[in-house]
Amino acid sequence: MTITNGGLVSNDYDASIGNKSGSTGTAIVDGIGSTWENRDGLHVGREGNGTLMITNGGLVSNGNDAFIGTISGSTGTVIVDGIGSIWENRGSLYVGREGDGTLDITNGGFVSVAGTLTTNYDGGYDSFVKMSQGGMLALYGDADGSLADFLALTEGNLPIRWYWEGLGWVDIEDATYGATYGVDYTLSKGDGNLAGYTILTVPEPTTLTLLVMGGLVVLRCRKGQ
Repeated sequence: MTITNGGLVSNDYDASIGNKSGSTGTAIVDGIGSTWENRDGLHVGREGNGTLMITNGGLVSNGNDAFIGTISGSTGTVIVDGIGSIWENRGSLYVGREGDGTLDITNGGFVSVAGTLTTNYDGGYDSFVKMSQGGMLALYGDADGSLADFLALTEGNLPIRWYWEGLGWVDIEDATYGATYGVDYTLSKGDGNLAGYTILTVPEPTTLTLLVMGGLVVLRCRKGQ
């Protein structure tokens, strides 16, 4: 399924991409105004292999829980890429419930979760949230004081990863002082429709300055250089 040029698709019940075992499905929502509105839940890789791409200002929303890699043996991938590209989760989000799931948030893409973000629900360590180049993740709760507070809003084995030049993908929870690499991130309070959320932003990998701008505090976890 491809939604482009301001197209709109809406459904009242659960939607699945890659529904049955052995199946493969892809949905692309591309361009400003292109919208997929799920009034219920969303499965990306329910029993099969599913891919959802939200690019160039596309919008996907779901009114209930979303799952990336729902059933054992499934694989799901969601890519939210580009400024204005949005995935709005009005329920909880499971990245790898029993299957394998990956959520990529890049180049200014934005993902919000009104419920709880859970990664590796089954206790494994094979599903990831990967952020880079201005990717933004908004979780409901007041956690703008520290990265630890933000991660406390999540459940499961949560490898949130970001890209660091020369090292590749690095777990966010390893971003502490005194080791061998550095990362920057912004934690800020949402307002308007995002009131009550805390937003984590991962800047360009080459950003190395500590900034304080208005209510946005850019915090650096700098590892020994």
